[in-house]
Amino acid sequence: SLHDALPICLKLLEDKLDTNFYRCHASFIVNLLHIDTYERLEIKLENNFHIPVSKHRKSGFTEKLLDFYARYME
Repeated sequence: SLHDALPICLKLLEDKLDTNFYRCHASFIVNLLHIDTYERLEIKLENNFHIPVSKHRKSGFTEKLLDFYARYME
């Protein structure tokens, strides 16, 4: 089924994307360039779309976001 194939399809996509992207949830890959705010377990994009961050990906996402902003601000 499509539901079973989604993680595999996202994994293939994730492997092809550059470092501006991060898989923050089993069902979502986010472009770090378009994050407006991040609080607790939720990302708000510039277009007001809200994306969840899974609990087990939270620390990795936070680290990736901080590294991204450090590079972006240089």
